[in-house]
Amino acid sequence: MEKLTEKAKAAFDQQFNTFIEKAKGIDTYTEAVELYKINQVYNRNDRLLPVRIKYVVTTENCHTPSIKYIDEWMEDWDDDRSLFSCICSQTESTGFGQTNLNISLDEYITLTKDPIILNFYQNENFDFKSALKAYESNKGIFELETRMLVGNIYSNQNQDLIHSLLDYKLGDGAKIPSKGVLWSVETTDKIWGRGPEIESFIQSIEHRLDDRKRPVGTVLGVNVQNKQDAFRMKDLYGITKCHFQGLNKHIGNGQIEIFLIPGVLVACTFHFLIENHYPLSLPIGFVTTDHKRIESIEKYLIEFFSNPVNVNNYFERFDVEDDKTVLHNKVRPFFRNHIENTKNIRNL
Repeated sequence: MEKLTEKAKAAFDQQFNTFIEKAKGIDTYTEAVELYKINQVYNRNDRLLPVRIKYVVTTENCHTPSIKYIDEWMEDWDDDRSLFSCICSQTESTGFGQTNLNISLDEYITLTKDPIILNFYQNENFDFKSALKAYESNKGIFELETRMLVGNIYSNQNQDLIHSLLDYKLGDGAKIPSKGVLWSVETTDKIWGRGPEIESFIQSIEHRLDDRKRPVGTVLGVNVQNKQDAFRMKDLYGITKCHFQGLNKHIGNGQIEIFLIPGVLVACTFHFLIENHYPLSLPIGFVTTDHKRIESIEKYLIEFFSNPVNVNNYFERFDVEDDKTVLHNKVRPFFRNHIENTKNIRNL
């Protein structure tokens, strides 16, 4: 840590001198320079130095991801790999096993009928190598209306797959005839949603929502147990401009992620935990515009969100009225048309 502190000080000194010389036009070698000191910071963005990294898995080494800097200049700056070592130590843990993996995966398959997982799941084992090779060779195209997803749903490569599928279904750049997005995810993963990709993904989807449907935007369904959890989640993901709906329980055991545009598209991934790198995970799943698959998952979510045992108001103000909550004003409108047209499903 001492080496990192010295390296940070040296980098600040270098950048400060460059700013004085180029922006202020002052020769730091011959003229006196007024020094500046930072006395206080006002929000979390002032306290963060974003270091962009990526985790890479290959068909030959599916269970041990390699970590790389996204920005090449970081390789030069961290030439002794001291910061890199700190990052690695934060994501590595020893002795972690995949307890109850088959139970969790079976639950995911029962819920989503994931055609990708089913295709590579035999004898209670998922064939990572064959799945990743198929993804590489087919470029994610599994069926006309279904794509294979590897990595977080909001990642750049998956954004391209999702938008290409929407273009195929609706027409190039066509508006999405839906009121918004319902996204259920377990956010305790150290890296989920911590980069700019999630914000750009949400913006790209919301930009396509049809204004005539009076869209309500994106609702993030998150498991929180108290107000403090809710404040922390809003602090972490408030930049996305999402609405938040508190959940009392995970959908599944926390390894299942569902991204739904009601009546239009659904994406589901199962987060395979990576041994010795907990809580990092390798999400694998599918995105589809197939009506039957969407209908099945919508029905499950309607039942889940209509059960008061599963939801809470920790994200709401203390004095908010029931008809002003996210559940009433944002979540229920997603499913209203579905409920009106579907028999034997109780009203929310």
